[in-house]
Amino acid sequence: MDKDNSLLIKKWSAGNTEYMLPLKITVDLHTKVKEIATQANQPLSKIACQLIEFALAHTKVEE
Repeated sequence: MDKDNSLLIKKWSAGNTEYMLPLKITVDLHTKVKEIATQANQPLSKIACQLIEFALAHTKVEE
């Protein structure tokens, strides 16, 4: 995580993405995640996992 509470994603060239399970998202979210993946030169699934992990770490559930 960056100083301004942003998720920092660095460009990447290779890696293992065989551990993935399907997750349904909207077409709009898919497009946005794919844009980030393209910019970072990373697999779509890896970026999606990073974004979800960041969101989960910063989520609070209220009654």
